[in-house]
Amino acid sequence: MKAKAVCVMRTDLRNSDGFKVPKGKLIAQGGHAFVGLITRQMFKIQDNPYDVLECRLPLAKGGPVDIWLSEKFTKVVLGCDSEEELMELYEKAREAGLNCILITDSGDTEFSIPTRTCIGIGPDWEEKIDKITGYLKGFS
Repeated sequence: MKAKAVCVMRTDLRNSDGFKVPKGKLIAQGGHAFVGLITRQMFKIQDNPYDVLECRLPLAKGGPVDIWLSEKFTKVVLGCDSEEELMELYEKAREAGLNCILITDSGDTEFSIPTRTCIGIGPDWEEKIDKITGYLKGFS
C-alpha cells in the first residue's frame, strides 16, 4: 500500500488588491500545511527539565506514517474552488479520522485579513485520503 500526504489549496485566492497571489506565497502556505501535519502532533512533556517533545503520530512499523517517512515522502498539492469547499474537505477529513490541519494566513502581507488558504491531510494510506480528495485536480 502507498502512503501520502496532501495539501488542498484554494484556487480562488486573491490578495487584498484583487490580484493573484504570488506563487512564493502559495508555496509557503503549502509548506505550512505539510510541516503542520507533523508538528501539530508533537507537544512538550510537562514538567520535563529537558524540554523533550512527545509525538502522537501513529509510528507503528509498516503503518502509513512509517512508510511515508521511510520511503518517498509522497506529497501532492490539489486545488479546490472556494473557502466553502476547503472547509467541507477539512470536515470530511476530520470525520474520517485523518490527521489534518487548516492553514489560516495571518493577513499581514498579501491578505488584509486572516484568510483560510489550504489544508493538509495525512500522512496516511492513499486510499483513505483519496476517498476525500480523489475528485480534485492538481493545483496549478
